[in-house]
Amino acid sequence: MIEDLLQLKTFKTVDEVIAFLESKGGHLCGSRGLVKNNPSFVPLEDSDYDFCLTYSIDMYNMLIDYGFHDTATMPEYFDDEARAILEITTSTVPVQVVLRRDAEFYMEVYNAIPSNVYISYLWKRSASCDRELIQPLFNLMFALKRG
Repeated sequence: MIEDLLQLKTFKTVDEVIAFLESKGGHLCGSRGLVKNNPSFVPLEDSDYDFCLTYSIDMYNMLIDYGFHDTATMPEYFDDEARAILEITTSTVPVQVVLRRDAEFYMEVYNAIPSNVYISYLWKRSASCDRELIQPLFNLMFALKRG
């Protein structure tokens, strides 16, 4: 914990933010995470980085301490599993973290989405994506996963 405090708000690059989030159990998702399951998909160079972590008040406070700010103004991300949405801006692109009820459950659902479905209906930069449907589609997938 002392080492964490010494690094407080010292992120200089997006790679440092990514390494930090991964060290805390963060999962890369969104369009950049899609590359894991579909290596032929190339995210846009200016695409943000989306991560998820399991919510706890300690995790939330730690991210705030590290310079992330709470941004609840993104309704397409605030599905039934989301507890908080935080963001930090680097010199290149923003990094967003959705704190979820259970990040592992979310990743099971996310990893099961066929790439063509994600690109067409859930990727905000797709011409065929209706942002108002992102949240309900994820909620439906969560309900189906739960049975």
